[in-house]
Amino acid sequence: MPLINRWVQFAVIGAAIGIVAITILSRKQTREVATVQPSVKQSVAVGPLMEIDPTESARAGRERDDNALNMKFCWCPPGKYRMGPARSLVDVELTHGYWLGKFEVTQAQWMRVTGLSLREQRAKDPDQPRPVGDGTMRDHVGEGSNHPIYFVSHTEAEEFCQKLTTSEREAGRLEVGWIYRLPTEAEWEFACRAGTTTKTEFADTMTSEQANFDGSKATPPGPNLHETTAAGKYPANAWGLCDMHGNVWEWCRDGYLATPGGGVDPEESPNSAKRSYRGGCWHNPASLCVATSRAWGNVDDRGSGLGFRLARARAR
Repeated sequence: MPLINRWVQFAVIGAAIGIVAITILSRKQTREVATVQPSVKQSVAVGPLMEIDPTESARAGRERDDNALNMKFCWCPPGKYRMGPARSLVDVELTHGYWLGKFEVTQAQWMRVTGLSLREQRAKDPDQPRPVGDGTMRDHVGEGSNHPIYFVSHTEAEEFCQKLTTSEREAGRLEVGWIYRLPTEAEWEFACRAGTTTKTEFADTMTSEQANFDGSKATPPGPNLHETTAAGKYPANAWGLCDMHGNVWEWCRDGYLATPGGGVDPEESPNSAKRSYRGGCWHNPASLCVATSRAWGNVDDRGSGLGFRLARARAR
């Protein structure tokens, strides 16, 4: 056999071995991720389309706090975008603007509506799994009036919305046809992006100096605070919203689907026992705190890294 043909054979065999090795390594890495975080779908966004009418865009980020809780809300305009990670982008159109909480619901606001402190909320679930998210045996991971409430189930978050809607409507502070509710996943991601097409509101990368997550294994390494932080500690996005990345995961209105369907004003599986939450939390790495990060829990699940923020929006 000519020498050149033997070299071609060796090159082909070598390439095949390399492909097999890479495939095995990829499968191993996938298994390791699944073992560490079985219910979280890691997602990376690459350049999704974002269309917002210039007139509407100019209004984005306007604030209001005309409610009994003095809860601040930021205006999110209607628009179109491509939602989700690069491998499963879906087209979404939001035909109505809405107001989204500038901050996650705080422990003081939870107390005002429900009458329960963080410790009393925690005591409702004595079987709450321990250790908490960072492997320690603490009962609480951030306590204070301006810290986000957590250990809240989806059912309890919706009850909070209903109580606030009723009281604000009776006080004449809520427009006809509008309610306080959880945002849909499509509304949440659209607001998190705030007109950007990168993985986070900052760029394709972020540090734990910009948001509250575990930066200890990042490159370069950053802080890992091992707890929640008070509202307003980190910079807001272009529409004035804080802590859309990290701090606590945030319940959404939707039932969970492995791949959302998209469409016009989508809301997935409203009667599902599994509910979506978004944004990552204080004990997650940066990769689980990007704009497309998703996970799910049952309607009665609670956790040390799971809270919510409100939308003031048209009733569905």
